[in-house]
Amino acid sequence: MTRESRHDRWHKATQRAEDAIQELINLQLEYKGWFKSIAQDFNIANTTHTKLEEVSMIHLNDAMLIIQEAMSADPPQGWGRDK
Repeated sequence: MTRESRHDRWHKATQRAEDAIQELINLQLEYKGWFKSIAQDFNIANTTHTKLEEVSMIHLNDAMLIIQEAMSADPPQGWGRDK
């Protein structure tokens, strides 16, 4: 049984995280568009308005910067099974 090195697992995990954050950013843009389109619609429930505003205010770009910092890290290769 071959096990991936920590180094390889690090890079694969950061790539998955970047993909997930990017998907959240894309969804957030959709929610922001929805929020803007209903901003003046008083028939929309206050709860819906509040939830859309909450999602729109999350600082996902900050999360992306952290993930990109992790992606640029070059963890040591280690020794033994970690090579």
